[in-house]
Amino acid sequence: MDYFHAFSKTRFFVPVASVVVIALLILVDMLLAWNDYDRFFKIMGFELLIVGIIWVIGLVLSFGESTPSSGN
Repeated sequence: MDYFHAFSKTRFFVPVASVVVIALLILVDMLLAWNDYDRFFKIMGFELLIVGIIWVIGLVLSFGESTPSSGN
């Protein structure tokens, strides 16, 4: 039986996958920073800025789709 496919259908998949992706991203940032805290926080800040911009764009686009039209 394919356990990953079965787990992906549950409601716990999205939170668990989000935590795993964030942990992997932080670990990769630590590896790239190579014990330089200033570089680590610059990389992390740049990534957060990119994610924030993408989130705002998605939010604006979703508002455009969810406005009800006055169907006459």
